[in-house]
Amino acid sequence: MGSATLSRYTVHRILRGRLGYQGVVVSDDLLMGAIIRHYGLEEAAVAAVNAGVDVLLIAQNSTRSEPGAAERAVAAIERALADGWLSRFPGGGRTRARDSTQKPPRP
Repeated sequence: MGSATLSRYTVHRILRGRLGYQGVVVSDDLLMGAIIRHYGLEEAAVAAVNAGVDVLLIAQNSTRSEPGAAERAVAAIERALADGWLSRFPGGGRTRARDSTQKPPRP
């Protein structure tokens, strides 16, 4: 069984659709044991963005360090965009995800 963070069905159909949640969706820690063992950081980052997650959490709170984890996640997302595995405009509508080089808006 996969993580809800990586499930498009869970994020879109249940959380946003059935429950009507319109807020920011934050991932599980992409370095947590179950995610790293089954997917690896890069695959998990791409899957989370594809699922509709807005903020990817990379906590670095385990005893095993992952040097450059955030940079590797961004690079994997950029590759997935370039290769067509992810779309900036899924379903013809504007995606909630921003380009990785764009700064978030100020409140």
